[in-house]
Amino acid sequence: MQNKYVLLFTVGLSFLLLLGIGFEAMNFIQAGDTTFAWLLGGLSLLVLVIVVPIIIQLWRETKQGIPRSDERSKKIKLFAAGYSYFYSLFLWLGLFAFKSYLDFDDLLMFGLGGMVLLFWGHLLIMRKRITE
Repeated sequence: MQNKYVLLFTVGLSFLLLLGIGFEAMNFIQAGDTTFAWLLGGLSLLVLVIVVPIIIQLWRETKQGIPRSDERSKKIKLFAAGYSYFYSLFLWLGLFAFKSYLDFDDLLMFGLGGMVLLFWGHLLIMRKRITE
């Protein structure tokens, strides 16, 4: 039952994200700035490339009745969180080196976004490494 909610949440959030990116691209086109509109189009394609395989995997797991979390997946998340925390310390050090060039809000946004990307990257690497 939890898989259905996760699947619906992922599809809904992806749809809203793509819809927001589309509206922003239209605003840039109306303002006459097509460069940012093309960049947002590329961003929407990147979101699709990332989200569609996740949705397909969630769909298959829901159809097969595979539980969302078990001992193995919890252990993988634990190891991925540990590695990503370690590397995020270096990310923050690197960002603080450029503190004079970035605003505080930008620094915080890049740091937190980098931490999320590091966690998901390590999670994918750990899943691949352990299943092989």
